[in-house]
Amino acid sequence: MASRPPWSEGTAAYDETSLNCLDFVLSFLASVPEAGEAAAQAKDKVEFCRRFVLPATRTAARYICLRRKLLDLQGEEGGGGGTVSGALESSADKTVI
Repeated sequence: MASRPPWSEGTAAYDETSLNCLDFVLSFLASVPEAGEAAAQAKDKVEFCRRFVLPATRTAARYICLRRKLLDLQGEEGGGGGTVSGALESSADKTVI
């Protein structure tokens, strides 16, 4: 007999550290053969985050930084001497998060 996953309807086993949404996602990925590398990495929370979550977070942070620079330049209305191309060039610098 197959056991029901702890997050099934009618269970209240949620725990913020050991049985949370990340655990659900990792369990789901591990059960989908077509998930490929993500399924293989889904066995370890830390490795999964290092391999998939952190790179996406870094990319998002770069775009947020670029947007803020562009909004600052737009707000200056030419008073600060900044240009959009200058903001783009400075955003190309390696932003480390």
